[in-house]
Amino acid sequence: MRRKLYLGILISPSVFWLVVFFLMPLIIVLLYSFKQNTYRPEKLIFSIEYDDSMNVLNNATIPKELAQEFERYGIALSDQAYVLIDDPDKKWRIGDKNNYYFVIKKDDVAYIYPGVHEGILRKLLFSIDLSFQEKLDECIISESLLEEFRNNSAYLSDYSKINIKSYGEKWEIKDFENKRTYIIEKEGPRLSIYLKSITFGNYLSALNPVYLEAIVRSFWMAMANTLVCLVIGYPVAYYISHRSLKVKNILLILVILPFWTNFLVRTYAWMVILRGEGLINTILIKLGLINEPLQLLFTNSAVLTGLVYGYLPFMILPLYASIEKVNPSLLEAAYDLGANKLQTFLRVMLPLTYPGIIAGSILVFVPSLGAFITPDLLGGAKVIMIGNLIQNQFLKVRNYPFGSALSFILMGVVLILLFFYVKMGEKEDNQ
Repeated sequence: MRRKLYLGILISPSVFWLVVFFLMPLIIVLLYSFKQNTYRPEKLIFSIEYDDSMNVLNNATIPKELAQEFERYGIALSDQAYVLIDDPDKKWRIGDKNNYYFVIKKDDVAYIYPGVHEGILRKLLFSIDLSFQEKLDECIISESLLEEFRNNSAYLSDYSKINIKSYGEKWEIKDFENKRTYIIEKEGPRLSIYLKSITFGNYLSALNPVYLEAIVRSFWMAMANTLVCLVIGYPVAYYISHRSLKVKNILLILVILPFWTNFLVRTYAWMVILRGEGLINTILIKLGLINEPLQLLFTNSAVLTGLVYGYLPFMILPLYASIEKVNPSLLEAAYDLGANKLQTFLRVMLPLTYPGIIAGSILVFVPSLGAFITPDLLGGAKVIMIGNLIQNQFLKVRNYPFGSALSFILMGVVLILLFFYVKMGEKEDNQ
């Protein structure tokens, strides 16, 4: 008993850390991912007359007339502004860098609102007059209100409870037996009853071409980075493993030496190297190889270079550990049996170091897939990856539900990769 108590005391800090800093945030993000980011038109920017020229919005382009209206009110839309259609001929969303707007058509007028996060999907069930408000403010579900729910095919059980969310303006009814939550809001001369629910719409939104392009680019960049790191890292790890002990230690220190410097500082250093007046362009111009600076920064190549530089040690170290375990007598046996160097490498060395290749590939691919500092600094607005999308949704657009959905899509990919890694490891052990 005492031993179990001591064991519980020893593992309690780890359990506390796991629950507070991993499970709870994970659950919160998961719940948010099923909510819906909607607009709340509290602050009107301006309104314009809706004419036929505005129909261009239904083709996901911004007409010049609308851009000029924004300029009249001191808002300049950039060339990177885009339109998302929420409801053809009725509602659109305009995204422009860090800004977000809603265009909503009412009669012959288009109203423009700033994007504001609400974070809840609500389906309007019905509306009733204000005669029920007094009872609601007293937290009482009146018989007449129950009758209204029944008439609209929404049955409240005896285990229902009212909470006042905003006195005289908003109420919440929780039906614990049916596991439903209703929101009642005062809207003009009537009360509107909404059903609170979840949606998979945020995950489906990831299929929008605007976001899908960034997701596909993330996978492509992560796979390219993994392949380049493998091609560079394998010879380096092989060379280190065949040196003397003293030289090995020096080379391994050189491999991990970049970790002693902040990752952000190292990325900024690459910006200095790759910019128009940077080291590479300066050398090429002085050698007479080029007449004007090359566009090296804010490109896919710049991002890939930064990713390779940042994650190459994660490939070298597992490969080194795997190569070190290979028995040299196996290579000698292959030579004795008539195999040349290439055959020995492909049929003996490569299969034996396969676990190190898989481990290094996962260690490089996973963080590369969610990278946002490197694409943000070296790619700018031209190279957006899924990590940048998640960062923008949480910190700039304030669309927490969609950001949470993107996070879980990324996490799902990582878990699938780890699952295959474990399965491959079990297969290797059984052979």
